[in-house]
Amino acid sequence: MTEPQFPPEIEAGLRGCAPVLPPALKSRTLTNCAARAEAQQKRQQRLHWQMTWAVAGVLAVQLLTLGQLDAQNARLIAGNGAAPVFAPASIAEVKELLQERSRQLALLMEPSQTS
Repeated sequence: MTEPQFPPEIEAGLRGCAPVLPPALKSRTLTNCAARAEAQQKRQQRLHWQMTWAVAGVLAVQLLTLGQLDAQNARLIAGNGAAPVFAPASIAEVKELLQERSRQLALLMEPSQTS
């Protein structure tokens, strides 16, 4: 919770009209304020460490993934890896390949012109 902010002249007037607190109440109030500030600082530190560990985890996963890909690429380049089961292709490439296959089948199915 944030305290309302007053213009300096209004705040000075309010402070001048405020009664003087007994020493025990003033001490307790200041102790509570200090405890709240310390608790808020600890919460912020915990959040900072949580975010730091989250970012470190994401970076670790990325490094492991890139390491695996690099090792796989090295095996494939060296010829030690298995051939990929499928190769990525765009929809346009698949459509073009299907049209080419259809043309080839149409040529094979045409009756021969030999007489």
